[in-house]
Amino acid sequence: FPVTIGYSEFYGRGIACPPGLRLGQSLRVISPEQLKGVWVCVDRGRAIEDNWLDFLLKYPDQIWTGYDLNQFPWGSEVIAEVLE
Repeated sequence: FPVTIGYSEFYGRGIACPPGLRLGQSLRVISPEQLKGVWVCVDRGRAIEDNWLDFLLKYPDQIWTGYDLNQFPWGSEVIAEVLE
């Protein structure tokens, strides 16, 4: 029988990615520092267009150690490499 994995299991490591990336494919984020690491494509919703990535984060963001969420790099340019 099929096994369903909830999105909560991907907090801090899952992304919704554009159609050019396949589900399960990994990216290594190089910058910004707050998102640095390996992330896995777990969703390809219709709202994700062009080269946008939507990071699956908890609120408040589990990977942000600052006091002010307004200082998190929302909408910033992400430098990443696609891993095979």
